[in-house]
Amino acid sequence: MKVDLVEIDNALKYYQINDIDYKNKCYKCIDDLNSIKDFNNKAEEVYNILYKNNMIDTLWQRENEIELFGEQYNPFITSVLVLLAWRIHDKNMINKNYTDRQKELYKKRVREALTNDIYVRKLESIRISQMIWAAYFINTKLIEVGRLQYERREDYIKIHIPSGEKLEIEKVLDSIKKAKIEIEKYLNLKNPEYHCDSWLLSNQINAIIDSKSNIAKFYSLFNVKDGPDATKAILNFVFKMQECDDYNNLPEHTSLQRILKKQLLEKKELKIGCGKLKNYKIELANMNDLDFILELYSERIKWFKENNIRQWSNYPSNHPKSEFVEAINNKSYYIVKQDNKIVAGFELSVNSKDWNDDITPAYYIYKIVTKVGYKNLGQVIFEKCKEIAKINHKKYLRLDCLRNNEKLNNIYESHNFKLIRYGKNEGYSYSLRELKIDE
Repeated sequence: MKVDLVEIDNALKYYQINDIDYKNKCYKCIDDLNSIKDFNNKAEEVYNILYKNNMIDTLWQRENEIELFGEQYNPFITSVLVLLAWRIHDKNMINKNYTDRQKELYKKRVREALTNDIYVRKLESIRISQMIWAAYFINTKLIEVGRLQYERREDYIKIHIPSGEKLEIEKVLDSIKKAKIEIEKYLNLKNPEYHCDSWLLSNQINAIIDSKSNIAKFYSLFNVKDGPDATKAILNFVFKMQECDDYNNLPEHTSLQRILKKQLLEKKELKIGCGKLKNYKIELANMNDLDFILELYSERIKWFKENNIRQWSNYPSNHPKSEFVEAINNKSYYIVKQDNKIVAGFELSVNSKDWNDDITPAYYIYKIVTKVGYKNLGQVIFEKCKEIAKINHKKYLRLDCLRNNEKLNNIYESHNFKLIRYGKNEGYSYSLRELKIDE
């Protein structure tokens, strides 16, 4: 494995790394490679694993350079092994017919893998994990669509969550929706299952954090089982540390850091969450669905009563069966299915009712119900409503709820339904809320 310094110069130029110190460290590593036979042989072996033998995942088991090479050599080898593959990267992107925008994005991701550990974390060299991530992009086995990244694994897709940006649920759902076309085009997989293994999906963490947080909303999209211990991942992603001998020294700059520091100090079990994306399907209801729909409301009314919640006490008389029949016949009632089971329903209508407004281009959401035990379906419903509204050139989504139902008002507020005004009807007061749809 004879390495020319010119090849390193070309690679640094390709990934737009102009740091002289960085280049000099690469040069020194190349000198060591060309002069130490064992180092060269082992580097070539790792290079082949990264780019030729389709065995890259075996490298995740190696935690440091000694485990990777058998002994300590020049630590900058992790960067050099990435840079030496720049021609492979360029060829792969051309063969995949990536757009110029995609090419620049993926070159940027490799550049970040080559530099973040050194410039941000102040490490001596990039970690093995960053070398592997760069190789994924170089091999074009990983695509990025909006907020998330997608990797093909046999007959399913593994979701990855890049750090450095808030995990806003709207961006997550938009990414998943748009990724279907990209996955079929670039990863040659149609209608796959989606899996994600992450500390963000930890059952233990999500049991103690705010249910309205971005992490909790992301967690709600998956069916999750416990995986391996999450301590190492938590130290890495939450505290930006590779290891810690005394958890008392962990920082407490954020509420999440404070919560997880407490759990670590109390030696609480924290597991990686191994999640499978819930397969939601939203479609217009038909008459065959009517009994199942009405059962959702009956179950929810019973749940309200058992939990001493004053809600929907007169729902059956105020909303008789005929009202649902009419909504289904008018093609305005939708059902949400998970694995072919109805878990939610709602009406999306142009009837302004209590709003008394036939001018504003809006849809009105009525009769939202979710199956007992199924949480955070609101975001799925509202995203579908926004999608339908955009198709039909509506500018707003509107809904109402009891004024004194503080919890429900807070939920709608968290989904950006802003309070417009209050109304009264037959002795009760209600809130009228509106969401403006982005173009």
